[in-house]
Amino acid sequence: MGQAIDLMELQIAEWVEEQIRYGFTQEREDAIYQYRRKVIVFKKSVEEAEERYFEEREESRRREEARRAMSYSRGDISARDNRSKLHQSHTQRNYGDSLDSDDENERENGYQSYRPPPQRQQRLRSRSRSRSSSPMRSSYRHESPENSRRNASHQQTAQVRMRAGKNNVTKTKKWRPGQKALSEIRKYQNSTDLLIQKAPFRRLVHQIIQEATGFDSGFRIRADAMSALQEAAEAFIVEMFEGSVLISNHAKRVTLMTADIQLYRRLCLRNL
Repeated sequence: MGQAIDLMELQIAEWVEEQIRYGFTQEREDAIYQYRRKVIVFKKSVEEAEERYFEEREESRRREEARRAMSYSRGDISARDNRSKLHQSHTQRNYGDSLDSDDENERENGYQSYRPPPQRQQRLRSRSRSRSSSPMRSSYRHESPENSRRNASHQQTAQVRMRAGKNNVTKTKKWRPGQKALSEIRKYQNSTDLLIQKAPFRRLVHQIIQEATGFDSGFRIRADAMSALQEAAEAFIVEMFEGSVLISNHAKRVTLMTADIQLYRRLCLRNL
């Protein structure tokens, strides 16, 4: 579902870019509207599924806690852990107390109570201990300090990175598909500045003059004449790319190729 939403948002971004670049069309606007409605419906269904999943998980956790609490109340508290000598002495003391109480019952009531052999009694205790301690086992895996430090350092390096030659830590910004292109289009549409730098363009003009005339020096160009040449050159480049993009769209392609520019030069620029 997430991949479908991403693909639909990418298609919407491409259509919006085409609307900005080539003009408004009703068919494309209807398609954008339909896709946006589908994206909203898909996102709502994803949110509902996530809510159901978390509710079911919370309900299962509550049932598990209730089951563990019930088993905890039924089990022997002294039989949860058999690692220390304190527990062994406690079990021996309880066993001795039970023997004394049995002797007292025999003297008072006049009957003999059943007393299992010591080995069988020990086996019964170990079996009850394993049964009472098994529900309290947790599925959590304890990590060593070294592994936890390694995992923490790996997560930290995945989030931030260091640029070469700089000491500051910079976080990389992840652009959605088509978002950066749309921001660049808006930036270029809002500004009227020239895109080519003036110094390289001036050097190129002087080089072309030297190649055309054959003289190494002796030519000087005024600043307003240089700016007029640069504006004309950028207008020519923009017009050429517009025609090449129309040719690529006619070929049912989105990518601009060299063949499109060559065909535009052959059709519209016969002298170049």
